[in-house]
Amino acid sequence: MATEPTAATPARRTLVVGAGAVGSFLGALLGSVGHDVTLVRIFEPDSDRPVGLGRPDGSRDTVPVHRFTRTEDAPTPDLILVAVKMPMLREALAPTLRWPNVPTLTVENGIGADGIAGEVRPDAPMLAGSLTAPIRLASEDEVRWMGRGGLAIAAANESARPLVASLVADFERAGLRARELPAAAPMKWSKLLANLIGNATGAILDMDADAIYRDPRLFDVERRQLHETLAVMKRLGL
Repeated sequence: MATEPTAATPARRTLVVGAGAVGSFLGALLGSVGHDVTLVRIFEPDSDRPVGLGRPDGSRDTVPVHRFTRTEDAPTPDLILVAVKMPMLREALAPTLRWPNVPTLTVENGIGADGIAGEVRPDAPMLAGSLTAPIRLASEDEVRWMGRGGLAIAAANESARPLVASLVADFERAGLRARELPAAAPMKWSKLLANLIGNATGAILDMDADAIYRDPRLFDVERRQLHETLAVMKRLGL
C-alpha cells in the first residue's frame, strides 16, 4: 500500500532517467511510499498511467507515476535516479544539467558510473547504488520482483553523505532490504565480482552457468577472471 504524503511532508519528487526494469522497480518502490515519481522512457508517449509492482509474495501494488519521453519536460526533481546502460550514461545525464545541484543516484552495473556522473554533474551530491534483487519488466506497465536480494547505497562524494540514511529508510519502508555502506568503490567492485560469474562466458558461448562450470577449460577461464578481479581490487586497496 502506498503511504500518502501529508501537507506537512510534501511528496519528494523523484525523476527516474532510464525506466527499464531496474529504474521502474526502484521508482515504483519509492512511489509506493509517497514519492512523486516521474519515469523517463524515450520510446513511450507522455502519460500518467500507473505502474504495477508485483511482489515476491504474490501481492501487487498499483503505483501512480508520471511518464515522459524527454527528460527536459519533467518537473524539477528533488532526486535524480539514473538507470541506463553504461554506454548511454553521459548522453542520458546531459538533459539533467538544467538541475545542476539535485542529488543524483546511479544504479548501473559495472565500474565508474558515479565517476562519469560526477564529471557531468560536478555540483550535485552523488550517490551510488548496487541492486541484487531479481526483477524483470513484465510489460511497459508492470515490473515484477521475483525474490530476495536488496539494495546497497553509498555516498560517492561528501555532499551526498547526509542524504543516504533517509533514502535507505524509504526503500526499507517500501519492503526492500536496504543498507548504507561507507564507500562506493568496494561496493561496486564486489557487485562486479558477483556479476562476472557465468555472465560474459555465457553470453559469448550461449551456455548457461551449469554447463560452463562443468567444463574444465571454461571453469579455468572463469577462475582466472575472478582471480584477476581480486588482484585488481587488492592493488586498489579495496
